[in-house]
Amino acid sequence: MGQQLSLTMQLDIEFPDHLPYRIRRSARAKRPSVSVCMHDGVVLTLPQRFDEKRLPALLAEWQPWIQRQVAQLEAHRADLPGEMTAVLPEKIRLAACNGSWRVNYRQSSTGARALEKGNRLTVSSPAGDPAAARRALRRWLSRNAREHLQGRLDEFTTRHDFHYKRLSVRGQRTRWGSCSSTGTISLNYLLMFLAPELVDSVVLHELCHTRYMSHGPRFYGLVQRLEPRYAELDRGVREGWQAIPTWAWPR
Repeated sequence: MGQQLSLTMQLDIEFPDHLPYRIRRSARAKRPSVSVCMHDGVVLTLPQRFDEKRLPALLAEWQPWIQRQVAQLEAHRADLPGEMTAVLPEKIRLAACNGSWRVNYRQSSTGARALEKGNRLTVSSPAGDPAAARRALRRWLSRNAREHLQGRLDEFTTRHDFHYKRLSVRGQRTRWGSCSSTGTISLNYLLMFLAPELVDSVVLHELCHTRYMSHGPRFYGLVQRLEPRYAELDRGVREGWQAIPTWAWPR
C-alpha cells in the first residue's frame, strides 16, 4: 500500500527569507523535486550525485510555488483542531479501536515512558525534552497498534483461510502496509488513527498478497470478492494521511 521509501539522507537548512526546508538525498531520484506537507514542511529531494552548487538557481525557480503552497498549508493548519497540531497532545483519540485517552505529563530523572491506566495516559520524560515524550507516546502507540492489528489479522485469517508467517508493526511515512514474499505482513501503527473499515481494507489487502504478490487482475479480483466496497474504501485510505497528528509522525 502506498509509495515505497527511497534510501535518503536528511539535513535541516534555511530557505531564503528564513523559510526552513530539508534536503533528502535519494538513490531512486532521477531529478531534483520539491514537496510541501504539514508533517515534513518543505523538502527538496535530490539525486545522489546532484551538485548542490545548482541549488540557488533551483530555489529561485521554485520559490514562488513553494511560498504559495506554504501559505495554503498554514491556512489549512489554522482550521485543524489543536489535538492535530499539538507538539504534545492533551488528548489522544484512536478511531480504529474507538478509544480516547487524556494525557498527563510529568518530569522524570530516568528515561521517557508512557503508562496507561484506564482512559488516562501518563508520560514521564526528562525536563525540557518534548522529543523524548513524543518518542514515548509513539512507543505506546506501537504497542496499542500491535494488539489491535493482530486481532484484525487473526479474524480475517480465520474467516477467509489465509496464512501468513508473522506480523511486524512499525511507523512508516509513505505506506500503510506491505507483505513480503516470505509471508511477513508489515502494518503501520498510524493505521490506529483511521476508521475501522479503512483499517480492515488495508489488512485484507496485505493478506491477499499472501496468495498473489503482484497487483494483477487475480489479486484485485480476490480483494473485490472479499470486500465489494474496496475501491471506495481505498480512496479513504489514500486520504487517511490527513488524519495523522503531528506528534505521531515517525521521525
